[in-house]
Order: sequence, then structure tokens, then C-alpha cells
Amino acid sequence: MNKLSEMLNYVQSHAGLSLEFKTILEAFITNKEIPLETRWGLWVKSPVEMKNVDRWCHEFECLPGYFFEDDQPYHLEKHETVECSLLVEMLMEDLAEHVVDIVALKEEILTKNLHSFTWDW
Repeated sequence: MNKLSEMLNYVQSHAGLSLEFKTILEAFITNKEIPLETRWGLWVKSPVEMKNVDRWCHEFECLPGYFFEDDQPYHLEKHETVECSLLVEMLMEDLAEHVVDIVALKEEILTKNLHSFTWDW
């Protein structure tokens, strides 16, 4: 029981560190002097708590505005939640079929530190 109390006290006393870690992560993943694949790899492995979640419709500057609409190959259902790393994986698999600038998409996701979004057109 004593160890559990010590652990709980430690976690409570360091609660503010998560914001500091998020700030450090964001500084790293947006530093374009570091290779994109290095930044992307760290970001993918980072905990969800260190990333942003957009609860509403999200548009990417590097994708056409209609990209997720009903008559498109990557259409989303209303209120569907999409993890950005999985979106990139899916688009990379279909890259030959659709023209998408994966580098620009990854950079935009990293700039926003965007873990996921909910499509709410």
C-alpha cells in the first residue's frame, strides 16, 4: 500500500508535466530541420494525450475540399472519427490510384499535431 501511495503522490505532483511534454513534442515535430520521417515516426508513437483532437469537420489545405464527400473514393460518414496516421497509411496504399501529396499531408498533420478528427459536414 505504501508503494501505491508513493506512485499516486508522484503522478499528482507531476501532473503539469504533460503540458510541458506536449510543448516539447510539438517543437520537435514542427522542426523542419529534422527529417520528416523521423518526426513522423516519433509522432505516430506518441501517446494520444500529447496530440490534438478535432471534434468537428476538419479540412486539410493539401487535399481538395470535396475529398471526403459522398461521391468520392474516400468519403466519410457523418460523425465518423478518423485517426490521421491511419488516413495517411490508407492513402499511401492507394497512392497510385489517387494523386495525394503525402509529404504535404504529413507536414500539415504535424503542424496541427492532429491525432484525429470527426467528420461533421
